Amino acid sequence: MPSSVEFRWRCRRSRSASRRQVYGPWRRAVRYTASCCTPSVARELMPDVHPLRRALPLFLFAGLCLSSLDATAKYLVRDHALFLVVWARYAGQMLVVTPFAWQRSGPGFWRTRHPALQLLRSAFLLGATICFFGGLRYLPLAEGSAITFLAPIFVIVLSGPLLGERPNRARWLASITGFIGIVILVRPGSAIFHPATLLLVVAALCNALYFLMTRMLPGISMRAC
Repeated sequence: MPSSVEFRWRCRRSRSASRRQVYGPWRRAVRYTASCCTPSVARELMPDVHPLRRALPLFLFAGLCLSSLDATAKYLVRDHALFLVVWARYAGQMLVVTPFAWQRSGPGFWRTRHPALQLLRSAFLLGATICFFGGLRYLPLAEGSAITFLAPIFVIVLSGPLLGERPNRARWLASITGFIGIVILVRPGSAIFHPATLLLVVAALCNALYFLMTRMLPGISMRAC
């Protein structure tokens, strides 16, 4: 018959083995997913694929996630404080993203050569979230989402002075057509115009500046190397 010390040792060993069985697959999944996010692995998996075809599935998945985020935000801001919903949005994002960033780059993943630009970029995203969630409290989700399509128009207009890029005629035509559609939807000056629409326009502008900063920072970091 085993002694009490040996019995406790066997119990601890069985508990640790059960933890490895439960958490082992999750840890391996996190490591595998983080490794697949690296550019080298992506090039090995899709060596001859055009960059646009690589990016398109990511954009579609991001759009699905953002649509789900907007729907949950619309539901939550009706009964909760605006800043509480905004805090929950970024706190949840931090809990999900941090393990992947840690696995990929180690504990120094938060370091940057341009902290001021990163803070400015974060401020644009925070402003876009606050204005968008605030506008959703008073406007339908479909109308609010449609107004935020002003962001690509702002990107095309500002990409020249900020990035030095020259949009072609097709992009300008698409921007003008989109702007006309937004004006028809919003109907400024009419009886159905709601002041919260201005919050969504500001959210679209902040979102466009966030996109431009995201596009700008990799080039600045490469020139600094």
